[in-house]
Amino acid sequence: MEKIVAYLTFDGRCEEAMNFYKKCIGGELNLMRAAGSPMETEVPQGMKEKIIHSSLTKGNLELFAMDSFSPGELVTGNAISLSIECENEAALRKLVLELSEGGKIIMPVEKPFWGGFYAMLTDKYGIRWMLSSPE
Repeated sequence: MEKIVAYLTFDGRCEEAMNFYKKCIGGELNLMRAAGSPMETEVPQGMKEKIIHSSLTKGNLELFAMDSFSPGELVTGNAISLSIECENEAALRKLVLELSEGGKIIMPVEKPFWGGFYAMLTDKYGIRWMLSSPE
């Protein structure tokens, strides 16, 4: 069965961001650096400690990320959001507080017309999150 997995790219802050997400969400985090990988000889000396692939897994949740190795600045946009369905309102509220640390709550936890609870925020890395719970 196919599935879509979110894959984020950071400008040198991948390890920091993924550790932050692990603190908020939990799960198992794996980080692979350029140093020690088959790509090591292709990477400039100052970039060997950058992350070439990372994964955070918890149950069915998978989040992948890497550092950018391309010259130029990354542009964080608002066209894509990461969405998590939480077990209940309490779990949603806890995750909103944790993910919004250093970021901005766009829509506080509320009961939308479609039911359950919903909130939206942008974290301190510029990533937009949409959180919901059925109750």
